[in-house]
Amino acid sequence: SFGSVPHSVCAAYNTITEEVERNPDLFIRRHLGKRVREVRQRLAAHLGAHEDECVLVPNVTHGITLILRSLPWVVGEDILIYTSTAFSQIKRNIAAVGDLPACPFLSEFTLLFPETHASILNRFARHIRALKAKARTRTTRIVALFDSIVSTPGVLMPWKAMVQLCNAEGVTSIVDAAHSLGQEANIDLSNTRPDFWVGVRHVCADAFFC
Repeated sequence: SFGSVPHSVCAAYNTITEEVERNPDLFIRRHLGKRVREVRQRLAAHLGAHEDECVLVPNVTHGITLILRSLPWVVGEDILIYTSTAFSQIKRNIAAVGDLPACPFLSEFTLLFPETHASILNRFARHIRALKAKARTRTTRIVALFDSIVSTPGVLMPWKAMVQLCNAEGVTSIVDAAHSLGQEANIDLSNTRPDFWVGVRHVCADAFFC
């Protein structure tokens, strides 16, 4: 990914770089932790989350993979729903999770554009309920991974309503929000309450998840 960077951002970046280069040991040992906390505080305030809920990661793909590989999957019971329009590297990592000794059953939710938000939500609800009806036990974990904005094609998803549906159905939600910051206003995670929301401050900058 590439794009123009505002002069003010370049100036701030260069100022921090010069500070690091003047004395790397001092910056890493004494100042880095404070700077990371400041970033988490700003992110939390912007997203409507708590500072302790925000974690910095190298990129969105890394963050989502970290989540998927940290969940205690039960073979033959648990289910991972993902969309047909998921980013290619995310799909590859989902396939890799499906090859682990402790792995979930993979269920693709097909998106057919053009499609209204109402249609997506209706089909998503039916997809979840059909899987729940076939689940072996009541303790079956169902996880749903979906985009806030699909990159190919560029489509805003009804992700907030999808999260609310997941919460109502007892489904763990993971939102790939790689394209949300800068394109969506009033994200307000404290109201939407996804289990995981993985975003990036800029496609060429650090990522995080809440």
